Order: sequence, then structure tokens, then C-alpha cells
Amino acid sequence: MAVEVYIPKFGQTVEEVKIVQWLAEDGAAVKKGQEILEIETDKTTFAVEAEAAGALHRGPYAVGQTVPVLEVVAIIGAPDEAFDTVMGRRGDAEEATARLEIGSGDFSRPSTAPTAEAVTTGKVFISPRAHKLAEEKGIDLATAAITPTGGAGVRITERDVLAYLASA
Repeated sequence: MAVEVYIPKFGQTVEEVKIVQWLAEDGAAVKKGQEILEIETDKTTFAVEAEAAGALHRGPYAVGQTVPVLEVVAIIGAPDEAFDTVMGRRGDAEEATARLEIGSGDFSRPSTAPTAEAVTTGKVFISPRAHKLAEEKGIDLATAAITPTGGAGVRITERDVLAYLASA
């Protein structure tokens, strides 16, 4: 079974990172503990290490691209496996982003990534920083027409709230 390589959460306020460089080629054999990816936060650069040994199968993420924390960016598995583009964020309830169900005022922590189910049920996810900014600016998230751009269009980010404020 493949092991997911995800963007770890570095600090309380880090929501996204930039991919600086891949240190291992797609399909290359990697060892546990080997540095396979270099990422940059707003403060410094970190290396992401392989959590298992096997063949690295990189996802569709290019150097220079900004990726949310906890996003699965590759897998390590058998040579014949492939990265599945429907993989979501790592299902870690402690580090997942806060969720807002529009109209209900129910704030909770998701156990999985935004999925097609989130789109069909009308659930919109919101990052903690976006939620805090909306509260500070007095924006009612249940009625505001904020267009989510994160998580395939089902996650409101701080950038979305700032765009809403600029257009209001």
C-alpha cells in the first residue's frame, strides 16, 4: 500500500507553502528519511523527507507552485503504482482546516478533505485565518457572496476574504 507524502504544517499560521524543488525524480527509488522535496514558507525553507522506502510518484505539483499545508503531493509505493489526483488532504483532525457549513453556523473540524460530496451538499470549508479575518471585519460568512478558490472551489481562504473586501 502506498504511503502519502503531504506538506507538513510548520507552525500555527502557515497555511500554504511554495515548492522550491523536487529532490527526487518521479519514479525514483527513495529510502525512508531521504529528502525528496524542498518547500518554502513565509519565513524559511524546509526539506520534506520520505516516510517510507519505495518508488516516488509525484503529483501534478510543479516547482514554484503554491500548495496548501496537509495537501498530498506524492506517494511512495510500488514501481507500478501511480499518484491518484483525487487524493485529498491528509485526514488529520488536529491539523485540518476549520469547516463552515453555510447557513448553519456550525464550525467543526473535518476528518477528510473537501470532496465531491462537499460540493453536492453545499458545504463550504474555510481556513482559520479566513474565518478570523471575516470576524474582525464583521463579515457574515453565511450570507456574504465570497467565492471560494481553495480546495477545488470548496474552501474559502484568507485571500478570498481579502478579494471580497476589495470588491465591496
